[in-house]
Amino acid sequence: MTRILLPLLALVVGLYTATPAWASTPRDELRNRVEELLAIAEDRSLTVEERAAHARNVVATMFDFSTTARHAFGAYWRRLTGTQRDEATGLMAGFLTESLVARVSQAPRRSTDRMRQRLVFGTQSVSGQRATVSLTLTAGRDDLPITADMVRRGSRWRVDDLRLDGVSLVANYRAQFDRLMRGESYAAVLERLHTKRDALHLAATSHRATFKEAPRA
Repeated sequence: MTRILLPLLALVVGLYTATPAWASTPRDELRNRVEELLAIAEDRSLTVEERAAHARNVVATMFDFSTTARHAFGAYWRRLTGTQRDEATGLMAGFLTESLVARVSQAPRRSTDRMRQRLVFGTQSVSGQRATVSLTLTAGRDDLPITADMVRRGSRWRVDDLRLDGVSLVANYRAQFDRLMRGESYAAVLERLHTKRDALHLAATSHRATFKEAPRA
């Protein structure tokens, strides 16, 4: 499931349109961050390494990794020490960041306009420090409903989960972590996660093009 969710997550990132810098609603905050990523993907004066570095900075302001990690580790979170929680948060940040960065740094410039045309913004809902933004990814006969769950941190809104056709990215991670933790020690699980994150990091800065455009509808 992760192999499906992560590319879709990256595809969503490539589909937002620009918005004024002064906008402050959750939807507009998300648009601003994504437009920065689009600008990076389209700037061919940058090397692959430079695009990856710039994209990491943007993604760091786009997601609330601490909330995502806490929810992804579920019941195991309560058993972790402060140091272990920091490490778990770093790993979660690494997975999401490097998966997105690889798509941005390797994306063909011609794909961005096509992607923009396929995203339709729906409604946004705000309740206190929480918000949701609804979107639809048009794909011929099969449209994909997407919901971005967001949390307010200071004056900024950040994503802490994405639901693609009702399937939560965080819930998918939680199911995988639960399966790993039941069969291995915490140290073994961490080693496995570190290896995966490092592989994603390498892919993000590889000069070998790995990005594949979505097929035409």
